[in-house]
Amino acid sequence: VGPDDLAFDHAEATALLDDEGVDLTASQVDELVAATEGWAVPIYLAARSVKAAGPGATIDVARIAEHRHVAAYAQAELLAAQSAETVEFLTRSAPLDEISGALCDAALMTTGSAERLEMLAESHHLVIPLDEHRRWYRYHHMFRGLLRAELALGEPGIVAGLHSRAGAWCQANGLPEVAVGYAMAAGDADRAAQIIQQRAQPMYAAGRIVTLRRWFDWFDERGLMRRYPEVAVLATWVSALTGHAVNVERWSDDAERTVAEGVLSDGITPIASLQAILRAGLCRRGID
Repeated sequence: VGPDDLAFDHAEATALLDDEGVDLTASQVDELVAATEGWAVPIYLAARSVKAAGPGATIDVARIAEHRHVAAYAQAELLAAQSAETVEFLTRSAPLDEISGALCDAALMTTGSAERLEMLAESHHLVIPLDEHRRWYRYHHMFRGLLRAELALGEPGIVAGLHSRAGAWCQANGLPEVAVGYAMAAGDADRAAQIIQQRAQPMYAAGRIVTLRRWFDWFDERGLMRRYPEVAVLATWVSALTGHAVNVERWSDDAERTVAEGVLSDGITPIASLQAILRAGLCRRGID
């Protein structure tokens, strides 16, 4: 009998909630089961939190790790038995998504992370290997939420640095798309722009439009298109090619305002030449 056998499904979670007198919709139960990966204890504790909140209360699944009963359980049963060094490793690595020994060494500025992860996976079903060689791991979703909540209470100022170092490691180790995510989480627009400049064309060719739009929106929402004309050029060009006229109008001025330096991912074509092609393609100033 293993963790998968013990995980609650929709029907079992519903029965547990009914026993606690907590009435959730079917979709809310599904969200709760997904967030906890069927882990019975936080489902039960979340139900107690809702019950204690009074009539009409519901579960904020996105912040379930912060519920009073769940947080108290994590402290008493999951973290109290660990050494201070292990708790520090767990909480500081929790902001990272999929983790490896080398990534944790770089992000946490430590050593021996691979051995620590293997030991935790052997003794702790909440640390889950992702490959048969046990090079990459992830935390159980609920457990990671608990650890991140602990970090937010104890060391909130270190998260940006963790993300920044993780982004630098991923960029140097052939994981550019993961690096963009970490760079954005750290607020490192310079690194994100550099990688997008290299990756936008091959990603467009591969049909990765949704990811590109998410990246471009990140720059747009922070008013960074004018500061990074190379990103504005690529965003406008991709929007034009995919028929998003509103984005073309919004970003084209920023794309054309400043002559961008650097070359595309082919290592040859200057960004400035793409600006010229963009001006021609949009034909905003007439045929001549």
